[in-house]
Amino acid sequence: NSELLNDRIFAKTRIRYAYQHYLKADDNWRNHHEDENVGNIGVQLDTFLSDQWYLTGQGFAAATGNAGAYMTGLLGLGYQFNISKNLFLSSEVLLGAAGGGGLRMGSGSVIQANFGGGIRLSDELDVLLQLGRLSAFDGPFTADVTGVSFQHALAW
Repeated sequence: NSELLNDRIFAKTRIRYAYQHYLKADDNWRNHHEDENVGNIGVQLDTFLSDQWYLTGQGFAAATGNAGAYMTGLLGLGYQFNISKNLFLSSEVLLGAAGGGGLRMGSGSVIQANFGGGIRLSDELDVLLQLGRLSAFDGPFTADVTGVSFQHALAW
C-alpha cells in the first residue's frame, strides 16, 4: 500500500540549518584566491528510512571566501547511531553537482563524505558537528570540510 509506505517514510523527517567551511586540500582547487577558504550556508532535509538510516538532500551556497556564485546540491544516504539518550554519531555519503565561484569542479560532479557527532538538546532540536571531504570527480577540486548544523524535527 503506497499510502502506508509514504506515512512510514515521512514519519521521521528533519530540517538542518547548516554552515560548512571548505579548507584547501589541493593547491589547484580554485582559479583565484587559492589560499582563501570558503564558507557556505545551506539547508539539509533528511527523512529516516529506519531508526538509523536516512536519505538526505542538501543545498549550499558560498557566503564567504570570494567564491561568488558557488553552489552545490547533494543527495545521499546517512546513518545515525545513538550512543546515549543525548549523544549520537552520524556518517553520510553524498553525490551531486557543484560549480561557480572559481572553484575548479571540472564537469561539476562531486562526492562528499561526512562523519560527526551530535548532542540532542530536546526532542525536536539537535546540534551536529561534522568533518568531511568534498572532491570533484574530474577536476582538481578537493577540500576538507568542517560543519555545524542545527537539526529541527519536522515530523517525529
